Amino acid sequence: MPSTRRAVQVLFTLLALVAGGLTLAACGGDDGGGGGDDSVSGILTSTFGSDKPIRSGKLDVAVSLDAQGLPSLTGPVALKLTGPFQSNGSEKLPAFDFDLSLDASGQSFTAGAVSTGDKGFLTFQNQNFAVGDELFQSFKTGYQQAQKEAGSQEDGPTFKALGIDPLRWLSGAKKAGTAETGGTGTTHITATVDVPKFLLDINTLLEKADDLGVAQQAPAEVPATLTQAQRTQIAEAVKSAKVDVYSGQDDQLLRRMVVAVQFDVPQAERAGVGGLEGGTLKLDLTIADLNEEQKISAPANARPLEELTGQLGGGATTGAAGASGTTGAGGAASEAGGAPAANPEYLECLDRAGTDLRKVQECAGALTG
Repeated sequence: MPSTRRAVQVLFTLLALVAGGLTLAACGGDDGGGGGDDSVSGILTSTFGSDKPIRSGKLDVAVSLDAQGLPSLTGPVALKLTGPFQSNGSEKLPAFDFDLSLDASGQSFTAGAVSTGDKGFLTFQNQNFAVGDELFQSFKTGYQQAQKEAGSQEDGPTFKALGIDPLRWLSGAKKAGTAETGGTGTTHITATVDVPKFLLDINTLLEKADDLGVAQQAPAEVPATLTQAQRTQIAEAVKSAKVDVYSGQDDQLLRRMVVAVQFDVPQAERAGVGGLEGGTLKLDLTIADLNEEQKISAPANARPLEELTGQLGGGATTGAAGASGTTGAGGAASEAGGAPAANPEYLECLDRAGTDLRKVQECAGALTG
C-alpha cells in the first residue's frame, strides 16, 4: 500500500541521514592529527569542522523522554539506535546496519535496517526482509541528488552541508576536565544552547529533509519548516538546554555528545499539544572505532518484503531484491523456517495507526486475538 511504501522510504531516509550525518557531528582537525589549538574555541572549531570527516565507526545513540501530562504515556520513553556505518564516498548512499529499540508505556518494539549502498533490508520480529530494487533505488536516487545539491566536497556530509553550525548556538563553553570515552582520552567541554539560534538551524535541517523527500513522505504532523511564531513558542517553553562535548585529546574528533533539555509548556499552550505540561529530553550519542573499516553485508535468508505487506493488497514494493528461492507471499512464508504469513488484521491495524504510538501498541491485540 502507498502508506507502507511511504514508511519504508521515510525509514531509510532517516537512517541514511543518521549514517551520513555522523560526519556532521564528528569532524576534526587536519590529517596531521589534532587541530593544534587547545583553547575551548579552538577545540570546538576543530571538532565541528569539515576538514577531516569521519568515514566509519560504530554508533550508539540513546534518546529518553520523560513527559508529564500526556494521557497516552504512563512512563518515560526510551529509544536506542546502535550499529556500524561506513561511507561509500561523496554523494553516495552510506552503508549501515542499525538496530532500533523503543520502550514506551510498558511496551517494547525492536526493528532493524541494513543498507549495503546498493540493497536495502528491514528486520521485523527477527526476520529479514529485502526491500525491492525499485523502491530502494527511488530512495537512493533522491538521497544522492540531495547530496549533490548540498555541494559538499567531503566524503560524507558535514554540519555545514546540512546548514547546521553548532558554533553559532553553543554558548558559554568551558573546559570541565578530561574523561575516558570508549577507551580514548577526551577533553570534556560543557556549554549551554542558544535556543533561538539552534531553532534556525533546525529550520534549515527541515528544509534539507524536504529536499530528500521526507516532507512529502512523512505524516502531516512533520513540518517542512518552522514559522517565527512556532520558533518563539518552542524557545519560551525551554527552561534549560545543556550540552556536554567529549573531543579526542589527540585528534579533536567527537567521541561523545550529550544534550539535556528541560521544558515547561505554558498553561495556555497545553491544550494544543495534547495536554503536555513539561518534562525532560536527553540525547546521548557515542561513536566508537572511528575511521576503522566496518564490514556491512546483506543479511542471510532475507524474504521478499511482500510477505509482510502483500496481504494488505496492492503490494508495497516491486522487485524483491536479495531474496532467492521464493514463490510468493503465501507459499514462501511457510517454507522451512521462513517468516510466518502476515496477519492481515494486524497489518491493517498498523496501517490505520500510522505514527500514533498508543494505537500501534493497541494493535498487538490482533496478534493474540
